[in-house]
Amino acid sequence: RLADLYFEEGRDIYLTEMLAFEKEYDACFNTPSCNAETMEADNTQSRKWQDRSIKLYRQILASYPQYARADEATFYLASALQDTGQPQPAVKEFTRLVKSYPDSRYRPDSYIMIGEYYFEVARDANKAKLAYERGAHLAKQMGSAGEGKRTDRMGLLLLISPPGYGKTTLMEYVANRLGIVFMKINGPAIGHGVTSLDPAEAPNAAAREEIERLNLALEMGDNVMLYLDDIQHTNPELLQK
Repeated sequence: RLADLYFEEGRDIYLTEMLAFEKEYDACFNTPSCNAETMEADNTQSRKWQDRSIKLYRQILASYPQYARADEATFYLASALQDTGQPQPAVKEFTRLVKSYPDSRYRPDSYIMIGEYYFEVARDANKAKLAYERGAHLAKQMGSAGEGKRTDRMGLLLLISPPGYGKTTLMEYVANRLGIVFMKINGPAIGHGVTSLDPAEAPNAAAREEIERLNLALEMGDNVMLYLDDIQHTNPELLQK
């Protein structure tokens, strides 16, 4: 529980840090003289708490390998490693979870995080797509339980509020409860100039990555919640497509 408290404190601070960074990134991205690709978030404060949780989770897993919540400890260990900028150790733990705990409720999210690693870090779109599809399949299986489960989940929802009011957090929660994959697309990175779903037509690397992620999400059909963040920065023609 102490490790969980450390993790949650670190995650709360991390989200605050990333919100501040996103505002700075947005302002820079829309300023011609500013190079947004060189910007980095300052996660100094959150890392102190996350490092404490990482140490405790590792102690728990090493000392009590048969612990009933070992899969949960592994998931949060991997998440903390990812939050602190350690993608290789993080994906190692996510991979260990999906292989070692076949009945864990954390497997769908772990596969998605593995996909994120291959998409953003390893730059391997094929492995990323495979991991995304596995996560989507598991999420659909877990989300389909119960006789009253709805199947008509396709639709459009527009959320409007000032920054920092929890729109993304709310949608992540809804996707989790529905048992579908949450795929976030960065609207400002795409920009108003992009009107095509073809990554080859993207004007820069940042936009191309988001369009590639968008196409992967569309291939998942109704197993995905496609979340376009800061939609006002995108072109209506792209949204229609």
